[in-house]
Amino acid sequence: MGFLIDTQMNEVYIRQLSRRTIDGKEDRAREGYHNGNVPFGYLEPQYREFAPGCGHGTILTPAGGLVEGKHPAAWSYELWNRMNEVKMSQFRRPTKDAQRRPHEFSRIIVCAACCRPLRVMLPKGIPYYKDTSKVRKLDCPLPESLSVRASTVIYQFGDILRSVELPESWREAIAERCSQEVKKDGDAERVKRRRAELDAEQKRLVTAFTKGYLGEGDLDTQMERIRSELFTLPIPVEQDAETLTRAAISAGETLADMAGYWGEAAPEERRDMVGGLLMIEGLIYDLERQVIVGVLPRPSVLPVLALGLEKTGVWEQRDSGLWLCPEYWPPKRDLDKRHVPPPPQPSLSPAQREEAIKLLEQPGMSLRKVAGILGTSRETIHRLAQQEGLVLQTSQKLTAEQREEAFLLLEGGMSLRGVAKRFGVNPESIRRLLKRHAS
Repeated sequence: MGFLIDTQMNEVYIRQLSRRTIDGKEDRAREGYHNGNVPFGYLEPQYREFAPGCGHGTILTPAGGLVEGKHPAAWSYELWNRMNEVKMSQFRRPTKDAQRRPHEFSRIIVCAACCRPLRVMLPKGIPYYKDTSKVRKLDCPLPESLSVRASTVIYQFGDILRSVELPESWREAIAERCSQEVKKDGDAERVKRRRAELDAEQKRLVTAFTKGYLGEGDLDTQMERIRSELFTLPIPVEQDAETLTRAAISAGETLADMAGYWGEAAPEERRDMVGGLLMIEGLIYDLERQVIVGVLPRPSVLPVLALGLEKTGVWEQRDSGLWLCPEYWPPKRDLDKRHVPPPPQPSLSPAQREEAIKLLEQPGMSLRKVAGILGTSRETIHRLAQQEGLVLQTSQKLTAEQREEAFLLLEGGMSLRGVAKRFGVNPESIRRLLKRHAS
């Protein structure tokens, strides 16, 4: 009973002391003094002048108020406001799209050469994963900073998911694999045994130091060695076969539907799927070959993924990961041969321009058909029509009478899809026809 009363009194005293300390700091700030030593160069907002011409700095109270300080101001009031204006004029707030844009393999994909995470780059708004070791002056076997387009990685990972094929009795096979893994997992026992030995050695050293058999310097050296080794040893996680089997079967049931959903999923959903399947830095990518060479699944996913990819013969399990067999590695890219864009379409000669104009005036001739006849691009024919002031045909499948009927049906309340279905054309054609008629 006395102990409880003493504890409550101490708690009340601590609360009162905290409140008095805050009140004291507030009173000192109100008087214009800094709480503690004024920092070298001052800190915001202490280094600006409190009011024009006063010559004193500004004090920020614990309550959030601003009062005139006793210390000299580092910057005048007018100069400080001009500095703020320049600073705000150069500030560019990231757009909402840039702030919220998810990247499926961020912090997941690593370079196969140096095992460092690839960073997301957005040149012209197109996401890439790039190795920045050369830029950061770090060692990497790659000859230069290489990158891979994010859409390529998404397709390749989806191809891996589509290759997963579980047999009919996959649940029994997973249970057998999990039981074998638990039996042959001797690493956990080895780590536990070594940790127990180091703990016993620590106790012996402390006992020897207490009895005077060991000096303080020798004790510190030995204790530092033991702590370093303990830090390197992983913490063993004991998991029985039944728990591991339940988690693996649950992952397998999810994985069965994931392949079909991957292509239709939103980026946020794909990000969650990757996080549920792989460990952090669990996708090893070869930038020279532009291929995924290894995946490190979560412990509950590894048995299912290994079983599902076993029939392909392309992947092999080593330790806690799945690795692409060397015979399926594509050749390295020749970095000396850069990608050259295709040559531009040849421009039209005067004779071809006249022929194109005649073709466009014929009924039933579209821009794409004229471009195919003359061996050029659709955009070239479109620019020619604009230069010559030609009125392009609104719909190649509807006659003048059908167009009039379509307008009457739309005015009567029929939908675009209904009108398009009636005449056997695409709804987009009806929408463009209506837009041109309105203009």
